[in-house]
Amino acid sequence: MRVQYNGHGASTMKILLTLMIVLCYVQPLHARRSIIIEAKGQECAPKGAFTAKTEEQSLNNAIADAHRRVVQYVLDLAGLKDTSPQGRELTELYTQAPVMGLQVLKKRKSGGYASGRKCAYVDIKAQIAPDEKVEARLQQLTGEGATAPLLIKVWTERKVYYLGETVKFFVQANKPFYGSILYKDAANGLSQIFPNEYHRDSYFESNKVYTFPTEGEYGIKVAPPAFGEEWITVYAATAPLDYIADIVATGGGNSDRVKYPLPKAGTVIEYVDVSTTLTTKE
Repeated sequence: MRVQYNGHGASTMKILLTLMIVLCYVQPLHARRSIIIEAKGQECAPKGAFTAKTEEQSLNNAIADAHRRVVQYVLDLAGLKDTSPQGRELTELYTQAPVMGLQVLKKRKSGGYASGRKCAYVDIKAQIAPDEKVEARLQQLTGEGATAPLLIKVWTERKVYYLGETVKFFVQANKPFYGSILYKDAANGLSQIFPNEYHRDSYFESNKVYTFPTEGEYGIKVAPPAFGEEWITVYAATAPLDYIADIVATGGGNSDRVKYPLPKAGTVIEYVDVSTTLTTKE
């Protein structure tokens, strides 16, 4: 075990992991921003024509509504009009963005054959995430300030660390967020290094550079059994991670940690996962 707490291993630390985390770690160095938003859809059919496909179309309409709401949210943040060249490009990128997470909040039907038609309604919460390949362009279009979508930076003091050394790394964001930090060593061991038993508060301030380890309380110490490429990944959101765990597999749930007021229904939540790599050697 690489993560050390006052000289002790992190074997007693509760670590919440999901398949998504494992998949993220086998990908190349990445940063991916997404937006979680609530949306509504409906579809109606005439007498005798209401089928499962009608309900399916109501869901498709809700997803289309989610894309429209996300586009407007990002345009408003960036202060862009959808008629400007940058606004049109931003609109296209988010309109084409895949839905990475979807939760049906409510389904209902209304009307009946006496009225001649029947309608299906659905409320959803969707995670819209543009492809990682366009992340750099998105950043150019929206900038890095407080009016841009949540942007997280994570970097190490050095790219190579040797046996016995403690890895020093930094985290900074353009706006306040709630975060969880996970570490994957060269032996494929996964550890949650933040929040931890010394720092249960997962809230980060905007623009502040956070240094890890903090006050010598814990850290990533280079040790056997394996050496090579290792990963540090930050999962971050503008709402507590346990609130969005039902739609995004973050690996950073805080259900047994500090409790925060839940966001109001309909709140737009920005979510990011970003990784950096380092190399360890004997």
